Amino acid sequence: MRLFLTFICLFTANCIWANNGKDSVFITGWPVDAFTMEPIIDSTRVELMTLDSTVIATTVPIWNERNRYDSQFSIEIHTRSGEFIVRVTHPNYLPTTKRFKMNLGRREIKHNIGNIKMRRDTRTRYLNETVVTASKIKFYFRFSTA
Repeated sequence: MRLFLTFICLFTANCIWANNGKDSVFITGWPVDAFTMEPIIDSTRVELMTLDSTVIATTVPIWNERNRYDSQFSIEIHTRSGEFIVRVTHPNYLPTTKRFKMNLGRREIKHNIGNIKMRRDTRTRYLNETVVTASKIKFYFRFSTA
């Protein structure tokens, strides 16, 4: 009897462990500048939300050393279908959102949402250091003896 219970416990644990990664889906995309199409990596934050703006996951893009145009973000979720919103924020760019539907089959583990084009924030201007100097105004009169 003891051997049978041990076998059942091990079988159940094995099934749970084997099914642990089966429902995982990776959502990938590329935040790029809308004008230059250059990847925007530094200080970028990516949020995955439901339609009612509940944040499911947050990540930052990963810099690819070999090919900078392949720098992307990847978010792992545990559902295969639904409608979602991706919001990308950066200090120098306007916040950008992209809405998408996802309905994946059993063997698909990756959903690509493509480029997310971000426009620069023209209201924000970062200036370098400014130096203000002043001098005393000196008056000279034409025929002054002093």
